Amino acid sequence: MEAPLVSIIVVTYNSSPFVVETLESAKVQTYKNIELIISDDCSTDDTVALCKEWLRENSAHFVRTQLITVSKNTGIAGNLNRGIKASQGQWIKGLAGDDVLKDHCIDTYVRYITSNPEVRFVHAAADIYSEQITVDSFLSHSNSGYQPLHNNNTPADAQFRVLLTHAHLSAPTTFIKRDIFEEVGLYDETIPMLEDWPMWLRITRAGIRLYYLDECTINYRIRSHSLSNHKGAAIMYKSHTFDIFAAYKKYIRQYLSPFHRMLNDHIVFYTQFSYIYFRNKRNLFTRGFHFLIIKPVYLLNERLNNRLILKYDKP
Repeated sequence: MEAPLVSIIVVTYNSSPFVVETLESAKVQTYKNIELIISDDCSTDDTVALCKEWLRENSAHFVRTQLITVSKNTGIAGNLNRGIKASQGQWIKGLAGDDVLKDHCIDTYVRYITSNPEVRFVHAAADIYSEQITVDSFLSHSNSGYQPLHNNNTPADAQFRVLLTHAHLSAPTTFIKRDIFEEVGLYDETIPMLEDWPMWLRITRAGIRLYYLDECTINYRIRSHSLSNHKGAAIMYKSHTFDIFAAYKKYIRQYLSPFHRMLNDHIVFYTQFSYIYFRNKRNLFTRGFHFLIIKPVYLLNERLNNRLILKYDKP
């Protein structure tokens, strides 16, 4: 089988501390039929300058390279979509500007899809690190223990039901055939900071099975510097939280049983109410509000989610 062209799409936003390490990991791949697309989401640091300089020195290592910049921030979904539109590969490997591909990453995926030609979507395991990709910063393997969607015998409709409870797979490890985006569309830009979960729901709803490859292909970095900026962390938390609510209303709510839907509606309402009116103030009233109203409903909902997972996806 002829080696397919793979598009590595690196999405960046203020990624200057780590982006060169990310790009270097693309350069040293053992698989060579690769194009590199860098899509920047209006960074305010020197990410773009670093990428330009790196491309001048290293473009020859790839079949093709391109750097995309914009004048307005659009979020992760829009940033990924620009990269996909600009790419030409048969397979798409998305990568954040602070994560690192293992040297054999693309080769591992291509060997798998060559041996399993029915596969159009692959996700794998990741090694998780804190800040630096070093032995001292290692935290865990993402495939430790049983995880839903690691069973490749689960049909797409059952995977969809499981995904109604949680994303359940590592977005940085996904390897996606281009024709999936042609079939189901690109990432939903109305939910700019939660690109992955809605896409997995749309893919499985279309009858496309998600396959799991039990190998570590990515070094995933958990960054803590943004948490030191309380204002910045609060903004990020609010954006992500309300994008989850938007995804729930658009992609999940209609497929839940009436009782399950009622529980989730209460969680959404009370969480929004708590955030908007109390701004997460840790006073006696808000703590009581959480433990007496939100937490019991949340725990009951988790029990229903676990029952749903075991029903459709057996270890």
